Amino acid sequence: MQKKIISTILVMILITVLSLPVLAAGQVNDIKGHWAETEINELLSKNILSTYNNGNFKPNQPITRAEFASGLARALNLPPIGVTTLTDIQSHKSKGYIAALVRDEIITGYPDNTFKPEKEITRAELVTMLMRALELNKMETEIKLNKSYYPDMTVKHWANNAVNLSSYLDIISGYPDGTFKPNDFVTRAETAKMLDSFLNLKVIKGRLVEKYPLSKKIQVTKLDDSKVTLSLANQPLMGRNKRLINLEGLRRHDNLHVIVNKANEIKYLKAYGIVTEDDLALEVSEMTNGTFDPNEIKKLSKGDTKVIESKIQTEVSDMTQGVLSPSEVQAVAEGDLDTVKPKVRQGIKNELVKQGITPIEAQGLLDTDWNLLQTAGKLRLTEAVSMETGLPVNMTRALFDQNWTEVKKLAELELMQRMAAEIMNSELTS
Repeated sequence: MQKKIISTILVMILITVLSLPVLAAGQVNDIKGHWAETEINELLSKNILSTYNNGNFKPNQPITRAEFASGLARALNLPPIGVTTLTDIQSHKSKGYIAALVRDEIITGYPDNTFKPEKEITRAELVTMLMRALELNKMETEIKLNKSYYPDMTVKHWANNAVNLSSYLDIISGYPDGTFKPNDFVTRAETAKMLDSFLNLKVIKGRLVEKYPLSKKIQVTKLDDSKVTLSLANQPLMGRNKRLINLEGLRRHDNLHVIVNKANEIKYLKAYGIVTEDDLALEVSEMTNGTFDPNEIKKLSKGDTKVIESKIQTEVSDMTQGVLSPSEVQAVAEGDLDTVKPKVRQGIKNELVKQGITPIEAQGLLDTDWNLLQTAGKLRLTEAVSMETGLPVNMTRALFDQNWTEVKKLAELELMQRMAAEIMNSELTS
């Protein structure tokens, strides 16, 4: 009796399976002539994406987070696993694939420990997952591009670097108007296109054996100790530690994270290894929030104080809100007050008149030798010049006294204080 029941169940299962539509890639009902037909058929044939029960692919329908997670896991050949802490997928049909991606830190849940599997996925979310799948979210492997490729993205956007890198790797592109629209949902056709491009890339990890700048090639010892020689693609993105570099910037024995394209050419290379002078100069430059660029830092480290003098001139010019140019500040520092007198004289006279003295008295104050002025007159003129130029009162007084040592000291102090403030602000906001 028991055998008969089991046999009946097996027959029923077989009939059910045989009654389901078996659709080859070319038999999908709704993709004929679609711009992504080739990519969709390719992914269907590899069982990475699938059709619905009615045989339609619905290419223009937004893909859900669960659908994308399943497709990405299959693209990565990740077997499903049964354990996850995400609370809203415990009975979901895609639980195993989602759990596998969570384990490999490719996807994450929301702060409330949910995944929202039926929610449509956005362009920013999708490319972030793809970049994590290429392991481009770690310090050793990620090249940070402190800019944005699209006008509707900013460097502060949480997905900006993932968007930049995915665009550089030709996985995704912007819209005809130049925008990226990070919060737009991704259609199933767009997903097929991006996954197809993603599958054309391959990650190679290893250590640099040698570089060949003339041939534009490198030799790498892979993690399995086999050696491979790779050519550079056209305009590859290359970085070492925290810097963008060219092939010359690589050092032997650097650890490498390389992404090659379908032609096995290097599209992306991140190297990390011993810290060099250039690395330290960049680090210090970032500490000054860009006040000194890396080349200036290297000059300073070698005792070249001309860099400081140039910065001081610029700093004092900024303090005057552009009333004095850096070259005019230099002229004043050399005692050539005649250079700037015509430029600021009328503004100072107007400021003195605002303080309550007559135009004739103001003219007389300006025409009087500084050394012959009484204390009150000196203070009034000093304040007028300070208000007109934006210079601090103590620096203005030092200029009138032609105390160039004091002027330089005050300018250096102002520069250092601004740098310190910028460093503190960058640390507080990082």
